Amino acid sequence: GINAEYMGQLKMKKLDHTIVPKKEVKKLSEIEQRVKKMETGFDEASWIVIDNGTESVKSGYSGQDLPRLVTPSMIAIEEITVDQPGGEQQPKKKILSFGEEALRKIDKANSVIFPVVRGVIPNYEDMYTLWENILYKDLGVNRSQYQVLISENPIMKKQNRLSLAEMYLEKLGADSIAIMNGACLSLFSTGKTKGLVVEIGEGSAHTVPIFEGFALQHAALTSEIAGQDITNFLIDSLAAQKMNINKKMIKSGRDIKEKMCSVPQDYELALSFADPLSEEEHSYELPDRSIIQVGHKTRYAATEILFNPEIGHFKGKSIQQMIVDSIEKCPKHIREDMYKNIVLTGGTTMMKGLKERLELEVKKLLPSVPVEIYHDSHRRFATWIGGSMLSSMSTFSEFKITAASYREASNKSIILKKGFQQFPTVSSLTNIR
Repeated sequence: GINAEYMGQLKMKKLDHTIVPKKEVKKLSEIEQRVKKMETGFDEASWIVIDNGTESVKSGYSGQDLPRLVTPSMIAIEEITVDQPGGEQQPKKKILSFGEEALRKIDKANSVIFPVVRGVIPNYEDMYTLWENILYKDLGVNRSQYQVLISENPIMKKQNRLSLAEMYLEKLGADSIAIMNGACLSLFSTGKTKGLVVEIGEGSAHTVPIFEGFALQHAALTSEIAGQDITNFLIDSLAAQKMNINKKMIKSGRDIKEKMCSVPQDYELALSFADPLSEEEHSYELPDRSIIQVGHKTRYAATEILFNPEIGHFKGKSIQQMIVDSIEKCPKHIREDMYKNIVLTGGTTMMKGLKERLELEVKKLLPSVPVEIYHDSHRRFATWIGGSMLSSMSTFSEFKITAASYREASNKSIILKKGFQQFPTVSSLTNIR
């Protein structure tokens, strides 16, 4: 657990988060005592911090304020024929491209692999090749001489955690690994100990209540209406208007979304007004040099799917309904804290107007309840930043699983519990109900 009272004492010269300590004196909880113990100093040993996302893998070193690398979660495979002496027919050679290079080659590639789907890694062998490229080529780490903190999806299953540990400790040669709940890391980056983390990323959205540093998993909700759905909606809408764009043009679709899209405070009213952007501002040049016009009705409809899924023919709850439902699943005496500490994270929350619209929508559902929503300027990287901060602490080593202890353990699931003790399951929460 992380308490703002103590986070304010952290002297991290790299981070610009300013936390004002609470003035009242109170008896420290067990979690708070543990945090105080953790803040005795900083770890001299550097950790690699990795946050695996549907759109990109964020990676870098502990103590840094932002990830060193943001690598698109993509592998492009080209198959080429290699001429051999004597004209013998040889099997085609496969050439793999990663990250930005893969994004550039998406049209030429014979196949494209997206190793993270909706925030989950379905095939660890595919992900292995991307991790290997990031670790040894891009970051230049020495095999068997590095420690790695990996963020986990809030809904990650136990078997996925075991696969993650096996991949790093047995195949990628890490000396130690720590696996941490991504929502808890995001909240940690803000200095709060309790609140509702609302993460809207590329492939999924989550609402995760956290109390005194513990994720209340029974109240966590997830949705597959997220950033990539806004991008796909945009592309489909523009293609329906006879514009020369298709779903292979992921980079263009994302670029339009990030540069032009915003969230109106009143969707129906906004459609009745003229486009607030000039013709030049809503013009976009495609890779073939053609210019398309992205009108406000198309842009607003794309972002509206978060608040009104039916517009995009999606099944599932709106993001505002997820917030209310998650909090209402919490013990009654902490709900007020949740509503007053709603924290936005994830790249999709960077859209202009989203925070203000979300406040309006939640208040419509619960007019008498005070609601406060926070959004940090670096919220796109909140999970990674939280990992960078946490792994900088001198006592962070208590969370790590070493390769030696992993190999010696007869029951791998038992050794993995060491990495999750800060973020317990529902059975550990009976004392706060």
